[in-house]
Amino acid sequence: KFAPQPKLQVGVRQAGKLVSGELNVNPGTPLQMEIYLDKTSAPVYGLLVSYMQVSDTKAQEETIIFNGCSVDPYLFENFNTVDGDFLTAKFRAFKFPDSTYVQFKGTVNVCLDKCRGVECSNGQMGYGRKKREIPEMPPDPNKVFEVSITSFIKVDYKGDKLLDKVKLDLGADPLQTLETANNGTGTVREVDDHKDDVKMEEEEQIREDLVYTLIDERNTSPQIYTYHNLFVLLTTILIAAFNYC
Repeated sequence: KFAPQPKLQVGVRQAGKLVSGELNVNPGTPLQMEIYLDKTSAPVYGLLVSYMQVSDTKAQEETIIFNGCSVDPYLFENFNTVDGDFLTAKFRAFKFPDSTYVQFKGTVNVCLDKCRGVECSNGQMGYGRKKREIPEMPPDPNKVFEVSITSFIKVDYKGDKLLDKVKLDLGADPLQTLETANNGTGTVREVDDHKDDVKMEEEEQIREDLVYTLIDERNTSPQIYTYHNLFVLLTTILIAAFNYC
């Protein structure tokens, strides 16, 4: 009997409610990110977010999780877990000065049973700043997969005005595109990706890259096997924070 293929889900909550549809988000708004396994694979595997970066996909980027720990716990707290297969981290909505969106890129370790937590500089265990005297994460003998995630939403705006609203679509098809509604409301709406009258360079696309890396069972061999889209369903996470005009 083979172990089930792990399926990762990602969600964002505001005031305890799962975000979906349209939502007004201001910088500083308290939010919570959730990364968890499906019910079938949850009893078999555990998770740990080893790295996460945010950027505007142009020139600005910042690392928020490094070696399993938060770089700035005030902005983005360490990931915590109770049973190992459901990770949560509280954070505050933020934005880059010259962009209306934020791209999250992360690496999630999938381990047999449970991943080993990392002791962070504030004394907390991170599953998601390590102590400065420890340059690298210690190897985890239970680690079997390493999942790389890249997801973002890009929204163009006219007249140097920031949009008032953002649509956080946690289950969109990566081939779908988003188009700003030209009605003064700043609402983002979905459009058909195959419309002939929409130029490619003007489209706002959602993209998602999934890479599964199978780590050698003993963690001693330098050989790594990479699997692309290993029948894993990873819900896209799209976060954007906007200032009102």
